[in-house]
Amino acid sequence: MSEKHTVIEGTIEEINAKFAEQQAAEHPPADPPEGEGTPPADPPAEPPADPPAAEPFDRYKFLSETFEQPIGSDEDIVKFKSTVIERMKQYDDLQKQYDEAVTQLKSYNPRQHFASDDDYIVNQLKIKYPDQNPEVITKALTSDLKTTDPVMLAAWKELLNDPKHEVFSNESQAYKYVCKKFGYDPEMDFADQDEDVQIAVKAAAKEARTEFGKLKSQIEVPQTIDLTAEKARQEQEAKAQYDKLKPLVERDLKPIQAGLEKVEITAKAKDGKPEVLMSFDLGDFKNSKEVQQTIAQVTEAIARNAREWTPELAEKVVAETLKDLQNRAIIANLPQMFKAHKDELYKQFMDEKFEKENNSRPLIPDKTNPNMTAEQKKITELKQKVKQDLGLTGRQFYAT
Repeated sequence: MSEKHTVIEGTIEEINAKFAEQQAAEHPPADPPEGEGTPPADPPAEPPADPPAAEPFDRYKFLSETFEQPIGSDEDIVKFKSTVIERMKQYDDLQKQYDEAVTQLKSYNPRQHFASDDDYIVNQLKIKYPDQNPEVITKALTSDLKTTDPVMLAAWKELLNDPKHEVFSNESQAYKYVCKKFGYDPEMDFADQDEDVQIAVKAAAKEARTEFGKLKSQIEVPQTIDLTAEKARQEQEAKAQYDKLKPLVERDLKPIQAGLEKVEITAKAKDGKPEVLMSFDLGDFKNSKEVQQTIAQVTEAIARNAREWTPELAEKVVAETLKDLQNRAIIANLPQMFKAHKDELYKQFMDEKFEKENNSRPLIPDKTNPNMTAEQKKITELKQKVKQDLGLTGRQFYAT
């Protein structure tokens, strides 16, 4: 007697699906006893115990500690505010007085008290060098050194370092000393002197001119400042610096928005390394008005006030601004962040609990294996169809 064999056509996946469908029809699943088997798809969450109630916020104590002022009532707050406003007005008045004093100081020119630039320089040199002969300084710096008698120039040089007349009683003695030193005959014209004497006197006169010239160059004659022109010059320089820095700052602050995709709260682990406690997607916060205004304000402040803009400074500004904006985002989204973190912890807890009790894990292919092949997706779809045909939609399957 020959046996008949049923031939099933189709792929292995389709055959498996049909077999599962047939088995399900012959042996309909029974609901597991309470407390055993598959847990419900959405088990009721047990809300965590409420933390102990915090102490009520004492704003008077907070304000007292913040401003270091005794504040114990609303009247004290009003009084303190009026005091602050009055002090701000006083500060504005003092600032105006200071600006006026600076303007007067800049416009003051001590040169106006002297008849000539040379007189002013002589006066300043006498103040700067009290140990040098003031009479020589006056003569040397108010005379035409190119046409002055070379012997007299050498004599002035000798007198310069003798302010108390310890060597020479007067100019005549210094002149006679120089004549004797170089063998110069004062009764003869310079051209009639011996050649060696002329050379020696010329060299001494040249040294004197050089020394007097160095003294004169040490004092700068102040110029009267045209405050209107000076202010215009400063404004022009500031604008040029602003126009140069602003595009550079705008370019270097672009990474701030990229760093606002999400925010992470970290803490140090046992090994000392930072560990992410929770991560929260900030959505479109990076394009918000608050972020745009903050970046614009930082850019404007730097472009107007910075003397230079370096990669190191750019990195520092980006880090500080990003940290500030992230902190604002955390404060604004703290309730949502804690809720999302609580939901994630609860999901992990339920998965780990089921895995321990059943030695298996929830089979959620689209989450545990998001990069499924086409074949895996087809099997998943077939299994889902079987569930729908058997009325099992809503149950969660688990891998064994």
